[in-house]
Amino acid sequence: MGVRPKVTPMLTASDGGTSPAADLANRVADTAAALLASARDAGMTITGDSRIKECDAAVLLGYAPDTLAKKRTQGSGPAAYSRGFGGARISYRIDDLAQWIEAGREVED
Repeated sequence: MGVRPKVTPMLTASDGGTSPAADLANRVADTAAALLASARDAGMTITGDSRIKECDAAVLLGYAPDTLAKKRTQGSGPAAYSRGFGGARISYRIDDLAQWIEAGREVED
């Protein structure tokens, strides 16, 4: 029989835990770090302000590039920059991708 990890219940804001805003900020930071690590591991070009090309953003999000482009033009995708680089017309900041992912999180009541 294996050793079970100790589970620590999350504290709420009323009992000294994190507020919902702080919880969201922590999740966004964790997601951004994971996306950045994945982008580096995949050899993607990352600008000094942490932007990546639209085709690379699509890969990180698990979308076809055309699907992400369609979401951008419909206004349902992550915030995008029309300042591309390296031949790309559109770019995305890693933090914006993380914010968009976490904003779509569904929470059960």
